[in-house]
Amino acid sequence: MKQFARERVEDDRRGTETAADVRDVMQLARTMGLRVTEAVAMSRSQVEQALKSGVYQVKNEAENGKWRQVPLSAQGRHVMESRIQNVPRGNRLFIRPGEKTHAAVNRVEKFLQNNRLQFETAEGRKNRMYHGSRNVNNEN
Repeated sequence: MKQFARERVEDDRRGTETAADVRDVMQLARTMGLRVTEAVAMSRSQVEQALKSGVYQVKNEAENGKWRQVPLSAQGRHVMESRIQNVPRGNRLFIRPGEKTHAAVNRVEKFLQNNRLQFETAEGRKNRMYHGSRNVNNEN
């Protein structure tokens, strides 16, 4: 998936900016255990603090509103350091000016959904499928 997103960025076609966002969001998710929403909603101030302390503080974007601290991975540090250079104070790393957080999350998720077949493996497809029997206790 990372390679696919990287190739889309290098193609310089429609969706290049979103592909770059997806590439970096997935790197943060994979190496730091962040959810897509948590990565997309990163603010510059949160990133500055994480780069100083080595710990990323997941705040209001956390699932169920529960704040948590996540150790900064080497790959996460690299993404943050490269992204923060182009983000003005008060802005977020993956949210474009005038874009709402949910729209940015949706943009990343739609890219993944629309391109899934390009990088999906048979093993991954098999592992996601439910192979159990129906739960008859929940039928009305």
